[in-house]
Amino acid sequence: MIGITTFHNNYNFGAALQCASLNEVIRSRGHHVETIDYSPYNVQRSMLRGWGLRKYGISKALKKRWVDLKSGAQTERNFSRFRDRYYSFSTHCESSEDVSRIAPNYSHIITGSDQVWRFDRPSPYFLHFGKDYHGFKASYAPCCTSREQPDFQISQVRQWINELDLVSVRNQFSYDLVSDLCGRKAEIVADPTLLIDLESDESKIDRLNLPENYLLTYVLGDEPQGGMHRIIQRAQAVHGSLPVVAIRLTLDGYHELGWADRILDGMGPFEWVELIKRSSFFITDSFHGVIFAMKHRRPFFGYYSQEWRSPRMVDLRERYQLGQRLTHCPDDFDDDFFQSGISLETTEALRKHQQLSLAYLDRILSLK
Repeated sequence: MIGITTFHNNYNFGAALQCASLNEVIRSRGHHVETIDYSPYNVQRSMLRGWGLRKYGISKALKKRWVDLKSGAQTERNFSRFRDRYYSFSTHCESSEDVSRIAPNYSHIITGSDQVWRFDRPSPYFLHFGKDYHGFKASYAPCCTSREQPDFQISQVRQWINELDLVSVRNQFSYDLVSDLCGRKAEIVADPTLLIDLESDESKIDRLNLPENYLLTYVLGDEPQGGMHRIIQRAQAVHGSLPVVAIRLTLDGYHELGWADRILDGMGPFEWVELIKRSSFFITDSFHGVIFAMKHRRPFFGYYSQEWRSPRMVDLRERYQLGQRLTHCPDDFDDDFFQSGISLETTEALRKHQQLSLAYLDRILSLK
């Protein structure tokens, strides 16, 4: 039995999809797998803390609250439906001690993917279970979040990573951090969403009565330089005056999205992927948004405007030879990109990295 520790229980499309993909690719290799049901960051919110008053201010917080009340239950149902399809869970763990108690049930435990290796994360994300676990421990594509790291448990993190049997990370800056801290040379492997195609569910999308052609946006942070209207106008100059459909992250965030002709709240991972697949052009600052645009050969504008988000995006651009399709400056985005999918060079870079990553995962699963 294989166990996985990762972020699996929030309302984030990429987090849900990476967890499901790693589960599914391990099953496709002929193994039983469980996601260890440990979610220390999903605490019960008080009535006031759930409103986002500090983050958004009173006016936007009230609007967020209205959206959450109107569409939050739908979001929860859609994520639950997705998890029921792809996850098999361990018994629920309230603490790292609970995880250590069930760890001996697994021959192998894998940590990753997603941003589980920030250096202040709890010990289960670094696979530290005490002396009673004697199985195989490996990381698959964890990300360290940013180049800046807290140091309050730095010696423990060094010890925990050095105890792993195999080490991989998702990007170059995480490689550098692990190398500097531990002296270990990690393999850089692909996000698990690039290793396998999950089954889609088109029924929910059909009920939305969307136009056959549309521009799609999915935004987590700030708008691109010059504003979203500017890149939308450039896209519409090429594609015609297509309506702008915006996916809004519900429960875990809020944006007003004044540029959109239609805002979609309450979406789940099935719907998110299908909306990208059907779009005529896609605009996003999401790491996994860029990945799924590449996977489904959609023309896209990927951007990063927040400094803390940029190392992951820069690595994505350079590793898969995306050039100015993924950029900090919209003026660098070539007009030809509005209609063309990824290049042959990107396709080949993806293929080679997928092969390397599957070989690494098979190595984990074959060792005892």
